[in-house]
Amino acid sequence: MAVRPSVDLWTLAMLKKLGYEAEAVPDEASALHTDAEACAAGHLFSAIIMDLTIPGGMGGQEAAPLLRENHTPAQLIASSGYANDPVMAQYRSYQFDAVLAKLCHMGGLAAAPVTQCRF
Repeated sequence: MAVRPSVDLWTLAMLKKLGYEAEAVPDEASALHTDAEACAAGHLFSAIIMDLTIPGGMGGQEAAPLLRENHTPAQLIASSGYANDPVMAQYRSYQFDAVLAKLCHMGGLAAAPVTQCRF
């Protein structure tokens, strides 16, 4: 989930090209809702990539603890274009499983720390 819709579409296209079933939502509040619905339906996400900064909305840093409270089985991946963001350096302290810098390339997505993902 990224601030710029073009980044979302680009990432979504790359994930699909890598063979993943991928879905994009506009913000992390929507991610909470979508993950809860998927869990209830038994169609679980393996990974959720979250943008740390959403102007005027909930970012990944705020959403990660809420997803953990909801017992999501998904790997939580923090994404940011700000290399100096403390969450990117200490991601486990913020309840993330991995990080993915923006703008990532195909190799970065292919090396994501999960297999058989449904993003």
